[in-house]
Amino acid sequence: MAAATSMTAQEKDVRMTQTSPSWMTFVKRSFAFWTGLFLLAFGGIFLAIGWTFLHRESQYQLDGQLADGIVLTKAIERATRSSSSGRRTETHYNVGYRFKTLDGRLYEGEQDVSVSTWDGLREQEPVRVQYVASSPTTNRIASERATGSGYVFAGVGMITALVGATLLGRSAMSAHHKVRIWSQGTSADAIVAAVEETNFKVNRRPMWVVRYRYRDHSARTHDGTSDYMTAEKANNWKIGDTIRVRFDPHKPNASVWVE
Repeated sequence: MAAATSMTAQEKDVRMTQTSPSWMTFVKRSFAFWTGLFLLAFGGIFLAIGWTFLHRESQYQLDGQLADGIVLTKAIERATRSSSSGRRTETHYNVGYRFKTLDGRLYEGEQDVSVSTWDGLREQEPVRVQYVASSPTTNRIASERATGSGYVFAGVGMITALVGATLLGRSAMSAHHKVRIWSQGTSADAIVAAVEETNFKVNRRPMWVVRYRYRDHSARTHDGTSDYMTAEKANNWKIGDTIRVRFDPHKPNASVWVE
């Protein structure tokens, strides 16, 4: 009977090895993966904005021309508060103007400006305009020069993207490690120690984890935690239930819950 039971366990281990999930399965369950993906995307957006600022500023520096213009309109878009989110928008001070290039062509522009610039301008009065000679539709009020905004956006974007990429790399390495434990690790029974809700959310739904305790081949006790799961799935277990895990024989404190 003992031999038959042992054979059955071996066959079960073989079947689990054959059906080992891909590393992407573990990656998508990782908090670090989703955080890293968000930071990488957020950083990419900031990098793009920073590059746009810097590229445009270089155009003004290399091909910029000054021209006399006239203020056409002045407008204020007052700050408002969203009833749904409670967030308050900023007040925008807008100026419309017309100017003539060196070749005598007329162009019009419109720009949000600082309060001080807005206060100092009057409709139908002169204003100094800067434009890109090769593309006069790229223009601005001369006093409204970029003051390091591009470098700020680019710097924040680069740092954020690097942190995101680092988290993505770590989550990928962790997933590969879990796949190896799943396919090559030592099987053991574990006892559910806790079923807990976490602060991590997917589609605004809190994710849960199951914490468990098991013994390695030397009878030493280790604690482990399942991947994130929905509340419905987590509530299928309760404290004291027995589950099946696999642990790394070289690092017994590293384990994977076998479902």
